[in-house]
Amino acid sequence: MMTALGFQQGYTCIYPHLPSIDLAPTFGSWDTSNATLIIATAPPLETATDDENGNRDTISTGSELIEKGKQGLANFLSSGDRTDLKLCRENVEYYLASANRLNHKQLENVCHKFIQECGMESDRRVCLVCQSLIDKRNSVNNNPNLYHKDTDLKVPRYQIMFPKDVNSNETEGYVLVLDIRSAREIQKIGVKKLTKFGTGFTACTAYVNKCPYVFVFGGSGKHEKSLFRYDVVENKWNRFAHLKNTHYKHIMAFVPLQKAVYVIGGKGCGVIEKCEVETGHCTELNTSLKISVHNASSAVYKDKIFIFGGKTIRNHVWSVQVVDTTKNTVSKLRDLPFDCSGGQAVVVKDKIYIAMENGEMIRYCPQSDQSETCAKQPYTRKHFSMFEKNGHLNIVGGVRTDGCLEHEGTMYTYCPDSDEWRATFTFTRALPIHTSCTIDFPKECPVTPFRKMFGYC
Repeated sequence: MMTALGFQQGYTCIYPHLPSIDLAPTFGSWDTSNATLIIATAPPLETATDDENGNRDTISTGSELIEKGKQGLANFLSSGDRTDLKLCRENVEYYLASANRLNHKQLENVCHKFIQECGMESDRRVCLVCQSLIDKRNSVNNNPNLYHKDTDLKVPRYQIMFPKDVNSNETEGYVLVLDIRSAREIQKIGVKKLTKFGTGFTACTAYVNKCPYVFVFGGSGKHEKSLFRYDVVENKWNRFAHLKNTHYKHIMAFVPLQKAVYVIGGKGCGVIEKCEVETGHCTELNTSLKISVHNASSAVYKDKIFIFGGKTIRNHVWSVQVVDTTKNTVSKLRDLPFDCSGGQAVVVKDKIYIAMENGEMIRYCPQSDQSETCAKQPYTRKHFSMFEKNGHLNIVGGVRTDGCLEHEGTMYTYCPDSDEWRATFTFTRALPIHTSCTIDFPKECPVTPFRKMFGYC
């Protein structure tokens, strides 16, 4: 059962567009037996959205839809008359999910027939409430690197963190899932598939028709050349492709303009491989890194992948390398002010911010190849994760390397405008992170990564 560390059991957790649920006595039909809530708060139930002109549009809440759906479902199961369902575009996915749970073929056939009649079958991977909001705001985001980096906190965004001890002798691996909207809740979710991945694997997020996937590759192990894909919406894994080379402690990056995931370098390796996320076609580029590095930081800006520092077999590296995915070339740029290994790099507007394990923060301009130092982090740490939220950078997880344990579980936020750090929240324990990635949903959607709620939204 899900437990909250630092809180009494029996609290109520409210998810956007879902009814409140008393977690102590029951979890209803949700499969939460493999989840642990490390820290929790209850975000408010949203009932309205702003359009691009700032006007308020009232929408049906999840609780209203579900309550009406329950009544319609009960009437249908009693009478067998499809008119009792009062099918519409807003409730058909609820009924279909109910049919799957109940293994009710008649209800499933009714739903599929309605979907075909309404022309909804072209893209059922995102619920129709989500899709209507996508269509309204398609023109808002013109940056191909940013999917939903606006200030609309109703949009689900999750930081997926694979713990440092993911390859321990535990019988089941697990991931840590942080809801970025509140940034006060981390769920520890068991994922058996992780036990198949070798030490030193890397993960990244990619998108196909705006739907999110997590790609995992590499490390030393049985499946070291297999590229695995996790379907976030359907909560399913599959072996997506097979690469030519092995990579260990390497770089993985998704370039939207190329619709491809790039696997770059690794320990003793300078090879660059490309996998198209729509077809699974893999190729090895005719170029390679100027310096073969592992444990490097990376960030995607337009059609380029910037690689910061890293390690060779013998030394730490100060260099910046850039992979031009349009020209298929690699260039070595100016050195950084410090050697950089094991840190994190995140794009904010037109700058790349690199948080280093030695406590330094660097602002890098990809247009001019200029870098400058920012305010130091509150303390030095390693094995951490970093994500962007509303133009600010947030560092979570990691272990201190200055010999002090105080505030080791504290998440800190950096403001680029004021060049200041502040403590935002303290988790109950340190969380060393092996690799991480950020998932952006198209719009409101009650699906938590690695947890199957309703199947489809």
